[in-house]
Amino acid sequence: MKPSFDSMTLACVTDGVQSLIGAQVQRLTVRPDLQIILSAYDESIGEKHWLFDVSPSWARTHLTRSAPPKKNANPLPFEQALRKYVLDGTIRRIAQRGFDRVLEIEIDGEHGAVQLIGAFMGPRSNLILCRTDENGEKIILHAAKLATPKQSRQREISPGRVYQELARQGVDPRDYLRSQSATLRRHSERATATEESPKASTYSFGIQGDPSTPLVPRSAQDDVAKMEIPHEKALFSAWLKSTFEGISPLLENEILYLAQNDLQQGLEKTFDKTNHWNPGVYVDDAENAVLAYPFELQHLKSPFTWQPAKSIHEAQETVYREAAPKVLLAQRKSTFEGILKKLIQQREYALRQVQQGLGESGRAAKHRRFGELLFTHLGAVRAGAESVTVQDFYDDKEVRIPLDKDLAPAENAAHYFERAKRSEAGRAVLEARQNQIETELQQDKVLLQRIQNVASMEELETINQASLNETNLPSGKNQKQQEKQSRFEGHRIKIFQSPDGYEILVGENATSNDFLVKRVMRPNDWWLHVRGNTSAHAVIQTNGAPQKVPQNTLLFAAKQVTQRSATKHAGYTAVDYTLGKYVRKPRKAAPGAVTYEREKTLHLIKEEK
Repeated sequence: MKPSFDSMTLACVTDGVQSLIGAQVQRLTVRPDLQIILSAYDESIGEKHWLFDVSPSWARTHLTRSAPPKKNANPLPFEQALRKYVLDGTIRRIAQRGFDRVLEIEIDGEHGAVQLIGAFMGPRSNLILCRTDENGEKIILHAAKLATPKQSRQREISPGRVYQELARQGVDPRDYLRSQSATLRRHSERATATEESPKASTYSFGIQGDPSTPLVPRSAQDDVAKMEIPHEKALFSAWLKSTFEGISPLLENEILYLAQNDLQQGLEKTFDKTNHWNPGVYVDDAENAVLAYPFELQHLKSPFTWQPAKSIHEAQETVYREAAPKVLLAQRKSTFEGILKKLIQQREYALRQVQQGLGESGRAAKHRRFGELLFTHLGAVRAGAESVTVQDFYDDKEVRIPLDKDLAPAENAAHYFERAKRSEAGRAVLEARQNQIETELQQDKVLLQRIQNVASMEELETINQASLNETNLPSGKNQKQQEKQSRFEGHRIKIFQSPDGYEILVGENATSNDFLVKRVMRPNDWWLHVRGNTSAHAVIQTNGAPQKVPQNTLLFAAKQVTQRSATKHAGYTAVDYTLGKYVRKPRKAAPGAVTYEREKTLHLIKEEK
């Protein structure tokens, strides 16, 4: 169970910090982890430290034993704003907005009255410093988390902007219950009142039944009082969530548990506990504190045990001190496991590609035999022929040998010998690569098993530090990543190795394609692109010998381009290829746009599965 900070918990905290009204803010700090701590002093209560955590995972507020430092040499901009407007100011008002997870604090400072508005809503959590202008609008002075128009079109949060309140999600359930109570009292008094008692119907109920603090106008109370509770038990849950604000899953389960078949009864029993808070902590079977709450939840049973606490602040401190490290460890482990599993998948894919390449390189003997047969039968080969059938003296049978019609018979024979030589050389490279991948794959699987068995953050960090040079764990970049980053200056360019051992570079977006063509590609490298359509650019690095690149490598590169094109699902795709020296980038052309000439075309037909 993850710690929860819901509207009921905030209501309890709000009651618990009312003693700070009249206290003076003497110290404050804003930490990079989105924790803000204020220290306030009053003679009657002494010095109290107030924590505001607006991080996505741990959003909460309560009093804490951790004091802010007396001096921060490098304050963040938000801390500088707080020092200017809040430091040495006096707290005048602390109130929860409705039954939402929003807290409003009014402070009289040296530069006038300001408001601190805290929202504790997961990713939307924030602490915003505002000041009311002459038109009554709240103007943002600064915030723990700023939001530009690009980040949030509906709700920009930046200095000088008008503060926009979060939309209310429903009625405050306490208003509803007080209105129901007021309605019953008015009906009772009307039945017994005389004409000399005209004030019998003017009751307005506030916190804990205080008639001097009206929460909603009389007309609004009457509207709330007219709300009808469904009688069907199956509709209770949906009605609660659609009608009231601040109904967390914990609170909903408690109301439904106490309601049985009467939802009004469940609401009254649950919110009656707000008149006498009894905070505590739930612990699991291992005696770990897992949840702090303002009162014991009747629906929450085994394996959790309730332990009373002196205050909601002490309960919150206990839970987050124990639970936070465990949740962080689980999150960190999950992150590492996800990265390693993805890395293992990548290595397994690379291994399959290499094994496929080894299968292709097994044709070296066939290519050598074709070369020898052509040299033996040069007189039988006609110029411009696309194939020739000769007698194979190895197997004593006829064999058909494909030819390049643009090459002379002797050149075709030499081409087959070159392909055989390249396949044999590539096989040695691929076998070494296969051994390397298999070793890395085994190391990754062992590392994954170790991480899954980790029991402490210290142990996890030790494993992480020992593995940074071998894996892509998020705490740092390994050497290969750094080399790639430096080589391509941060552009997204994928590196592939063809079955024949050639390195193929593929751009992943328009700017990367431009960088590939203008900065990486050499004049005698092969360049590939889908004909007449958008696609990635690919470059086969030939080391100045493009004529030696086998057809298999060209086809392998063409497949990579096709998979990153608008025609990747088509049954047929034409891929043009030409030398880098024939590719031009026109002036003022859009990113990724080029012109080329002297191209040849590869025709790819998608194989049916």
